[in-house]
Amino acid sequence: MKKIFFLYASLLLIPSLTFSQEDIKLSYNSKEHRIEKPNKIIRKGIPYKIKIDGINTATMKFSVTAKDKELVSPIPEVLKPILLDVDAAMSLYKSTTGDVENTVYTDHEKLYNAATQILDDLKILEEKAKALNKAIRVKGVDVSQTKMLASTCLSDLEELILKPKTEKIKNSPKSKNAYKEVYNYLIQGIQNISSTRQFMESRMNFRFTATDAISEKFIQLHANLVALENQIKIKKYEDYLKFIKNAEDAKPNKIFEKVYYSRKDLLEAEVVMLDAFSKDTLLKETIDIYTEGGGIRLRFSTGFFYNDIVEKSYYLTERDETTKAVLPEKSPDFDIAVGALAHIGWKFSSHTDIALNMGLALSPLDGKTRYLLGGGILIGKKRELGLNIGAAISRIDKLSGSVTKSGNELFVPIAVEAVPTTKQNEWGLFFGVTYNFKNTKK
Repeated sequence: MKKIFFLYASLLLIPSLTFSQEDIKLSYNSKEHRIEKPNKIIRKGIPYKIKIDGINTATMKFSVTAKDKELVSPIPEVLKPILLDVDAAMSLYKSTTGDVENTVYTDHEKLYNAATQILDDLKILEEKAKALNKAIRVKGVDVSQTKMLASTCLSDLEELILKPKTEKIKNSPKSKNAYKEVYNYLIQGIQNISSTRQFMESRMNFRFTATDAISEKFIQLHANLVALENQIKIKKYEDYLKFIKNAEDAKPNKIFEKVYYSRKDLLEAEVVMLDAFSKDTLLKETIDIYTEGGGIRLRFSTGFFYNDIVEKSYYLTERDETTKAVLPEKSPDFDIAVGALAHIGWKFSSHTDIALNMGLALSPLDGKTRYLLGGGILIGKKRELGLNIGAAISRIDKLSGSVTKSGNELFVPIAVEAVPTTKQNEWGLFFGVTYNFKNTKK
């Protein structure tokens, strides 16, 4: 019974072991400003996450997308013939006395003064964020130094912005979450400026019964607030705060949570690196990560073919009074043809295919076509070199049966004016070296 339970538990564990999570590790070369291509060969149907090392997430922001693709080689022209083709409208002040109007103006003046203080604090934030960015660049990708600089920056912001506001905060010990307190204070302050402006606009519809001077002062106060609000872009300052926080939480690498699979020849990953401060695109690269062996593939290649099918030329010369000798002209006993092959075979590894081949080649020596059938090996990933061997057949001119053979002599009757030949199929062997440099990803 224990053996059966152990066997059952083992069977349950096999899928989780087989499909365990793995990482594809990319590395950023800061000296050459590029992403190093991984040597790793991935397996088909296995989940992978992409990890980038050698970075500083404080100043570098990455996005990665990946898609598995198949390598497709174009059909050579020579083979095409033989292949198949807020509501601000309500008034909070019902009295129309001059004293109330003065109170309204005074209250809004206080709100405006608070808004100008927020603007001053935002300028401090901008100054400190830019200084931090500059200091980090000097340290490069040193993450520990980045964290220390960011922590100092947050302490400075707390000291300069938060502590002067109230005696309670001023005399309190250092906050354990300076970032959160600074963030909440500044963002709430920006939102308060917008709310104050909207509330003042609702006052513009209020009929003042006091002196025109108060009305004019109120209108001018509103105009000043609008001008101040236009100087403030909330996203800009949110980005400054997030930059400081990211620097405090800086890491030397980043793992992207999305899982990718490759069921084809390769996984094409597009890596984009942005400057985390300026948002400028610093780098954009496409990385090809090839899968291991497995699967039947169709490939095409072109090249040169050595073969032993030779169409010999002959000439006639006088042999005796009744016959003419048929003599061969001097020519090589081999042929070199140029052509193309279609390869269908098994992918043994990321860079090796064993395949059966068929194709044709044209001889520049006799102008005849060699039809090829055999096998070979393709070596390479995107660009492939083929070594091929097999049988060749061609229809060439050979001496006809009217030529008489006696020993080593060939002759014809004296009346014959041209060497008699006939077209015959000739078999031979070939060895071909082919290449495919035009594989495309699909």
